[in-house]
Amino acid sequence: MSVLQVMTVRNPAAELRRVQWMPGALRRPQASTSEFALLIAIGVLTAAARCLLRLRLGVPGHSILLVVPPLVFGLACVPRRMAGLVMGTSALGAGLIARAAGLSGAAGAGALTSLFLAGLLLEAALSLARSGRALYLLCLGAGMAVNLVAFGVRFAVKLAALGPADQWRPLSAWWPRAIWTYPACGALAGLVGAALLFRVREGWGESRRSGPGAP
Repeated sequence: MSVLQVMTVRNPAAELRRVQWMPGALRRPQASTSEFALLIAIGVLTAAARCLLRLRLGVPGHSILLVVPPLVFGLACVPRRMAGLVMGTSALGAGLIARAAGLSGAAGAGALTSLFLAGLLLEAALSLARSGRALYLLCLGAGMAVNLVAFGVRFAVKLAALGPADQWRPLSAWWPRAIWTYPACGALAGLVGAALLFRVREGWGESRRSGPGAP
């Protein structure tokens, strides 16, 4: 079954779960190379979006809104086991390279954590979901979990005052707000990701119905 066929069924959560763990899904010689390349590209582009784009919401933890949607799109395009790991690893690698190169806007420790973990937890959410409602709830939980871990990492970095920003925005001024905005932004990102998944499925379904050979 092709990825396009998978995403046009009535219950995408169930089909993503079934195909993602289908025996031999990662070893198909016709698709594995192109799918692997696509996952790496999506991971790198996710890191680039995190480094280059500015939402300017003024809310701690909001950068996850730039991370979750493209990773969900990648999982929708390539519902294969370990897809989240591939995207997360490539995103982390790209983020570390940008940081080492001293690029403006390069991801900090918390953002690097989000880039790596988001793909893994979103993949787990899609593999466990058995209904549309469960998919939304699990994506919401995955987004919250990712940002809570990122909050913990950022908290530790600020506690040690390792970065220049930690001098003018100390821990005492940051954490009372960040402790609730991080999980809130994570939950919102998860919901946006789940909605995107269904939107992609509907768009592909409409294109198939109106394409060549359609009645």
